[in-house]
Amino acid sequence: METQPMTIARALDLFLGAMAGVLSNQTVTWYRGRLHPLVEFVGGDRVLSTLTIEDLRRWRASLTERKTRYMNCQYRREVPGGLSRFTLQSHVRAVRAFFRWCVEEELLAVNPARRLESPSLPDNPRKGIDEGDMLKIIEAAKRDPRDYAIVCFLASTGARVGGVAGLTIDDLDLAAGRATVREKGKGGAGKARSVFLLPWTIQAMRRWLTTRPDVPGCDRVFLSRRIVGAPAPLTTNGIHQAIKRLARSVGVTKQYSPHQWRHAFARHMLSSGANLAQVQQLMGHSDPGVTANFYGTFAVEELQQAHGRYAFNPSGART
Repeated sequence: METQPMTIARALDLFLGAMAGVLSNQTVTWYRGRLHPLVEFVGGDRVLSTLTIEDLRRWRASLTERKTRYMNCQYRREVPGGLSRFTLQSHVRAVRAFFRWCVEEELLAVNPARRLESPSLPDNPRKGIDEGDMLKIIEAAKRDPRDYAIVCFLASTGARVGGVAGLTIDDLDLAAGRATVREKGKGGAGKARSVFLLPWTIQAMRRWLTTRPDVPGCDRVFLSRRIVGAPAPLTTNGIHQAIKRLARSVGVTKQYSPHQWRHAFARHMLSSGANLAQVQQLMGHSDPGVTANFYGTFAVEELQQAHGRYAFNPSGART
């Protein structure tokens, strides 16, 4: 019986199927979005073993020549502008992982992506919503108990948006000023960690819970608003849209996404005197290098303040 040669489209289906239940659904979707452009470029019927490093370099070049962003994106409309170097690197990283898997699964004898160069990255830009913009959005949210509770929770915990969306009533211990969030776990079973709530956030959460609709069988803290039918658990995209509406209402146009609130939390903790190890744990980073890489850069003014506070000074005077 003749065996059909393995095509790249078939190999990709096998790869995504193997990752389902091992990686989170979000991560599997990330791989799909970054590997499909390669399949489209070389053709889904292309025999996997015929791919060469030259094919992959031509594919990478085709990405650098793209004139639009967010092609085939579910949540964003396509807009003019090429891909950033960060996005290009993510495509290369996904392709390298895919071909390593193909070799490990003995679908390939030789890895054609082994020598595929990754675009160099610029220095990490400062991340995080401006604190002035954050205060504007928090003030605008006060008229809506749900939205106010969401932005207060984001600002005071540094939680990922998935952890906020998945929060349940039982996860809250408002008397102790704590909550449990579940984020970024393999197979969608998020890793649980504790986050801490200041009095102003506890007050906002209590206010929302007194007005939260009672939906039988639904224990999620944050619910969507529906014109028809009962409210449903608020999704991560729903949280993004709520923050976007608030930001636009007060003229905030950049770095307002929920993840930027997480970045701002980390930067504020570090600039206020928390050490790197503490911030690493508060952020739920498994690797301290991630914390240092993302938040170890400061503005000139911040560096000068730190220098004046901590540098050796024979006179003992501090600036």
